[in-house]
Amino acid sequence: MNRPISSSLLDFDDVRDLQLLLTLFCLLNFFYNFDVIFNLFTNVFSFATSASGKCLVGLDLDTVNQPIIVTPGITQTYNILNQEHDNNDILDDEAIAVRPTTAFVDLDALAHNFRVVQEKVGSAKVMAIVKANAFGHGLLRIAKELESLGVDQLGVAFLEEGIALRRAGVTCPILVLGGIIGNQIDYFLEFDLQLTASSTFKVHQVDAAAKRLGKRAQIHLKIDCGMRRIGVRAENAHQLFEAALQAEHCDIVGVFSHFSSSDSANQEISLRQIEQFEKATRYFNREGLKMPPRHMANSGGILQYPRAH
Repeated sequence: MNRPISSSLLDFDDVRDLQLLLTLFCLLNFFYNFDVIFNLFTNVFSFATSASGKCLVGLDLDTVNQPIIVTPGITQTYNILNQEHDNNDILDDEAIAVRPTTAFVDLDALAHNFRVVQEKVGSAKVMAIVKANAFGHGLLRIAKELESLGVDQLGVAFLEEGIALRRAGVTCPILVLGGIIGNQIDYFLEFDLQLTASSTFKVHQVDAAAKRLGKRAQIHLKIDCGMRRIGVRAENAHQLFEAALQAEHCDIVGVFSHFSSSDSANQEISLRQIEQFEKATRYFNREGLKMPPRHMANSGGILQYPRAH
């Protein structure tokens, strides 16, 4: 039995209707403020939709925004308003369930895709990225489904997403991939969320907060191998490692990086990133230390670079 919840389902009578609306949008944009016209366009489009045509789109489990084919055969609608959770309005799905369009996801397709990923990576653990409301699929429902399937860990972008998952009863390890602000650290520790330490300064901040609260912080060290988002440059990674090893109230539970273009047919950049990451993390071997869990493979990395698993 298929068990749907959410994705992106757009219904319209005729392609020409959509083309007409797009043309109107482009013409009006020449004369009016973009935001005003965009709001008008989306409202008109919502009234123009009907049940005569269906476009079903799915997104992948990781940080790369790639489509996955979602199996057809939807048999029921998951009513997001009937979720049983106390989320204190932090990413409460009720707050985003007011749009007139309806979204569905086949949870059996989600389970299938998850199993395929597991088979692809072999003995490596799987961290499912559910940031941005699980890419529009419904953060809480998708996270709970993945946890029931045995996912090793979840990843989110922001602190509030992690808190929402904890308050919804999700108990598996959760890494917040984004940067942190000093006054947020107490909440990471309170809700048992793993932190991204992207600089020696952040390591010191986290260590100080953990000491003050009498807790141990679980940190992942972020190495920038070309994504140019957050993290220390690969050539300076040893400084971050040394700071983390000296932190008395922090446990290094991961070291990671991020591909910039792992889905590209040209593999030159991605292979260079792998080499930089491997070179940087050899620090632990040179120092006679146990290698922390390393993770780098997003969706493109899973499919194209077994070396990065």
